Amino acid sequence: MTLGGAVGLVLGSLTTPYGVVGTLERSRETAEACSTYILEWLSPFDPSILRVWSFAIQWPIAGLIGAISVVLLVRWWVVSVGSGSVDNRFAIISSIATLALPLAIAGEFALRFLGASILLLMPIWGVAITWVAHRARQRANALATNHRFKESATRWTQTSSWRNVLTIVMALLLPFAIWLSLSMHARPAELGAIESLPSGCRLFTTDSIAGPTILIRPDVPVWFDGRADYYGRQRLVDADAYFHGVGNTAAPPGATCAIFPALTEANKRPGVTARLNADPQWRFVATIASNDVWLRVS
Repeated sequence: MTLGGAVGLVLGSLTTPYGVVGTLERSRETAEACSTYILEWLSPFDPSILRVWSFAIQWPIAGLIGAISVVLLVRWWVVSVGSGSVDNRFAIISSIATLALPLAIAGEFALRFLGASILLLMPIWGVAITWVAHRARQRANALATNHRFKESATRWTQTSSWRNVLTIVMALLLPFAIWLSLSMHARPAELGAIESLPSGCRLFTTDSIAGPTILIRPDVPVWFDGRADYYGRQRLVDADAYFHGVGNTAAPPGATCAIFPALTEANKRPGVTARLNADPQWRFVATIASNDVWLRVS
């Protein structure tokens, strides 16, 4: 069943209107178009990621976890099959790994796959950690009575101590989780700014704001929404220039409205804000929900 599922997954992924060759070619073209501009298509070990300290902490570690998981899981498979330990646990882990392993391997080349692979690997890591905990408890119980670490080892390899620790952690984190769930309500932070736009205006904004705009305001076409396979690399290049305020104009030709995050320490695009404010063809309307809104006046 696992083998059949794996084959079906591969064939299903390649059964598209483009055909097998076309699908692979489109994937390659998309990766090339996004290179250096869209983070998710980069390798977690790409030098450009390592230059940003927050990314250097997050993605290489995630990539390393994925690589270690693949190596350990393949080794466990070989040992289990060789020893004849093909039981129910083997079947369950193999079924999960049918999805997790291809994503983990792909994540070493494009980090967009890492998140899904790590989520799928969590149950497998849970089984592995349980096995390690069981072995640790056996080792602790086997220590001599007068061993200096006997009492500590026995206490911290039993479930009661960790049950108390996890209960305290959950009690501390639960209020924040409840607050976030009640405050967001799956409403995009840019909702107010998007709703303020006049009908039919052509929006110039970031891809993260363009996405909810397409859903909330279908009457407002966007200049760019992050679909690199649709727009192509040149649109990414142009967008980067406009966002940094070094384009030929303040906004792309044809744009009649604009939304960008208000200037804060977290706003990485002050160039476009300064350019729009300095251009007499654009009028600043208001700051709505931490987002600046402009309309073209001529």
